[in-house]
Amino acid sequence: MIGDNPYTDIQGANLAGWCSILVKTGIWNGLEENDIKYPATHVVHNFNEAIRLIFELEGISTDAFVKK
Repeated sequence: MIGDNPYTDIQGANLAGWCSILVKTGIWNGLEENDIKYPATHVVHNFNEAIRLIFELEGISTDAFVKK
């Protein structure tokens, strides 16, 4: 689960037993690396990094990504 809100997105993913990825965009203010009350499994800077992380975790090549 990718989300920017620890209190809804990340908490929900964690309660479901899913891998949670907090992106430091949108609602998350990024003052802390991870939320203390509802910490994500992983924290990344943006959605693109989240997708790359998922590919890496699943063993899928990221060679197709074009860095801009």
